[in-house]
Amino acid sequence: MANLRVDKITSTETFDKTGSVQFDGVNDGLTISDNADFDLGTGDFTIEGWYYLANAGAYQSLMDWRGSGADGNYPALFRNNTGNYIYYYVDSAVRITNVEISYDTWFHVSICRFSGITKLFIDGKEKGSFADTISYVSRDILLGVSQSSSNDLKGHISNYRVVKGRALYTSNFKTPMRELEVVPDTVLLACQSKTDATLEKTGKTITANGNAVACELTPGILTPVVKSGGGSAITGSVEFDGTGDYLTPPGGTDFTLGTENFTIECWVYPTRYGGIFQFFDSSILDDSTSGPSIGIDVNDNSWAIRYGASSTLDTTTIAKLGEWYHVAYVRNSSVTKLYLNGQEIGSVSDSTDYSANYPVIGGWYNSSYYHQGFISNFRVVKGTALYTADFIPPTRELKRVPGTVLLCCQDSDNPLTEATGKTITPYGSLGDGSLGQELVTRDGVWTLTKGGSGATDWTVSNSGSSLAGTTVASGFIRATYTLDKGDYLVSLRWTGGAFAVQDSTGYVSATDGTDSDFSASEDGAYSFYMSDTTSVIITGTSWSTSYTVDDISIKRIYRNNGGSNFTPQVGDDRQVTFEGVTKIDTDAYFYLPTGNTESRTLNVATQASSSARGLFAGGYNYGNPAGSRPTSNVIDYITISSTGDALDFGDLTESRGPGGGVASPTRGVWMHGDKTDSPHRTDTIDYVTISSKGNAQDFGNTTGSHGHGNGNVSDSTRGICAGGNPGPQNNIEYITIATTGNGQDFGDLTVARYGMTAVSSPTRGVFSAGDKGPALTNTMDYITIQSMGNALDFGDGIRETSGIGAASNSIRGLFANGFISPYQKIDYITIASTGNAIEFGDMGTDNSRFKTGTSSPTRAVFAGGYGPSPAYPGRNDIEYVTIMSLGNAVDFGNLTSGRGMAGGCSNGHGGLG
Repeated sequence: MANLRVDKITSTETFDKTGSVQFDGVNDGLTISDNADFDLGTGDFTIEGWYYLANAGAYQSLMDWRGSGADGNYPALFRNNTGNYIYYYVDSAVRITNVEISYDTWFHVSICRFSGITKLFIDGKEKGSFADTISYVSRDILLGVSQSSSNDLKGHISNYRVVKGRALYTSNFKTPMRELEVVPDTVLLACQSKTDATLEKTGKTITANGNAVACELTPGILTPVVKSGGGSAITGSVEFDGTGDYLTPPGGTDFTLGTENFTIECWVYPTRYGGIFQFFDSSILDDSTSGPSIGIDVNDNSWAIRYGASSTLDTTTIAKLGEWYHVAYVRNSSVTKLYLNGQEIGSVSDSTDYSANYPVIGGWYNSSYYHQGFISNFRVVKGTALYTADFIPPTRELKRVPGTVLLCCQDSDNPLTEATGKTITPYGSLGDGSLGQELVTRDGVWTLTKGGSGATDWTVSNSGSSLAGTTVASGFIRATYTLDKGDYLVSLRWTGGAFAVQDSTGYVSATDGTDSDFSASEDGAYSFYMSDTTSVIITGTSWSTSYTVDDISIKRIYRNNGGSNFTPQVGDDRQVTFEGVTKIDTDAYFYLPTGNTESRTLNVATQASSSARGLFAGGYNYGNPAGSRPTSNVIDYITISSTGDALDFGDLTESRGPGGGVASPTRGVWMHGDKTDSPHRTDTIDYVTISSKGNAQDFGNTTGSHGHGNGNVSDSTRGICAGGNPGPQNNIEYITIATTGNGQDFGDLTVARYGMTAVSSPTRGVFSAGDKGPALTNTMDYITIQSMGNALDFGDGIRETSGIGAASNSIRGLFANGFISPYQKIDYITIASTGNAIEFGDMGTDNSRFKTGTSSPTRAVFAGGYGPSPAYPGRNDIEYVTIMSLGNAVDFGNLTSGRGMAGGCSNGHGGLG
């Protein structure tokens, strides 16, 4: 028996990431000298690698085996200059053409010959083939450049491998998630180091030409090298809602850039097209174009900058929503350049004497271009061009270097933190909970109105902080002050007659709970929160008395909102420690989880990428036999990281179609459902232990029998079920997963509906689409799982539909198929933000509805569903996608039986971290 007692344990259970080689598109390249190993002959082979291409508008060479010689029996792979596709070229002829790719994102390419057939795969999917008996001979292998020296690649190559005599892939496959290794018959393995562009694993010599350099920007695949930590070195960002959120530091000479060099940079994650920042002549968005700015053109979705007095440079680089980008706006010697992820995408001559001195972060030009998404590590450096050529984007939190005049958006707890000591002013919903500037003396004057016989005007004095009025007969007098939602009327003192305080929705309530209709006998100071976005109104209510309202103060309340720990996943700064006395007794081995003690729940889910189990419970098989709707009690399970057919797990307590499930890391729970027998609706709740197999056990009952079409979300402790049928219903109820018992009321949806679906992060649940009777809806609303209350508006789905399958990790939620054509679409949202859904790709199963979803931190899996009318047969297909990519679903296997409206859950879903 071993006895271990320590005060601190540091775990080493995380792994380093692979590297790549970066090419700037100008005379770069890698050369591997001719070798007999590269004589592939007529046999089988595999050539593969990861690529990241900029949309440079020209031919680009991904690889060219012709060296400096003429055409011949040598393979080559090029990007065409007239579209977003590549082609495979052998012996002076294009053999596979029009293979579509995406720019500014990683994709895997594999070319395999097996038994005389050569196939080209993109991200594991076959895109073309041809009968190939060509005898491949050897010359120098060129990467990132061609034998003509005119087709240089702008982008990155990672994990380039050649295997002679073996076709590693002969049909669609899952792309590698680990750094490639020297498997038997490997003759070349390169572009893996983050520090050495010439490193090669089989002993061959590589020559790096031009500015080809090793880089940390990679497809994110892991190496076998163990390291401490593994978290992003960037620790904070600010979330902008796109409806009025922006930040401004105080104006001043620090931001008068003049004719000097400067650098303005940040990480940005857009969820719609609009502005990132602009320098203005005042602290509000006022249509001024006198300062530099970056935005995403709403007309063609391309990155754009403003410079000079009113000039715009639109690049040809399209911004993809839902991805992190590093952007840098740099002026050096009267030339301004825009860099995206370290690569130049635009350049202009710019000798402007910039006088605007108010940076606005999260806004651009005017209120039509608010940023929606996240901004991290926003820095302005005056007097220095930090980047003068293509560079590797920062992999650490930005620091205050010489010349830094602004550095913010780094604190996950406070959106107003700034590293140089400046006070950041928030707008919209952003803030740290404090009261801001006085508005009465800054933002305008009272508007005075009167009505009725004998009514007199108010008079205004003391810069708007005092109002006085007299009426001599019937009528009213009114003073109106326009302000924004989130502002407070913080003090009032008065003498004389009575009056009332209103906003456009009616009387407002004082924070001390008193009525806001004040009589002449009252005197004091009160605070009012303005709930609308128009105006505060003070109205006389006693028409024959003189009175005065004095010491009026209106201030903005900076609600504690906007700070986020959602950041670009670059660098490595996480410490992995257990603090305090730890005592472990064991006669075998022990393994410690990654992460500090406080974050062990998150790490359980993260590790579930490889071990998460997905469960599919119950469901309907409409029309089998014809005209019937028999339900099932079967529970199937899969290991999400693998592929193959589902296996039997056990049975539910009754046959029904629960339509969704919730789960903690240990338990799966199903609530509600439809049965074959009358009454069709059920209030049953039952549960299983996910890691074992066996039949479900009774948990309790829901607050009502709400049938199918519920939206179900959960974190590690609480499960929530919303909506349902008959109805439609708007109720939301919750359970504590680790206990047993009945459901409890949580709040209401924004729209009553059934046939809906839902996804969750560790903090937030989002409900999407559904049938609100009789019409379908694309409504999305959300809740904070550990709070109570009604749902809030999130945005809109792409289609008004119902019967969607849903799955998520902690960042993204995916919605698949549905009741309305085109049926096979997959859409996604970023759960931490709000906004409309974005297209992800296609399912392989068309015209299928009421699929069920389950997930790990990396994969979303969708199963079952109904086929087309009139019989609506149950389907048994299972497909999956990689959540943080974009693209079409891939075949996984089959359920044990065909059915729709099954309840899916897992011990690795997005609500667990």
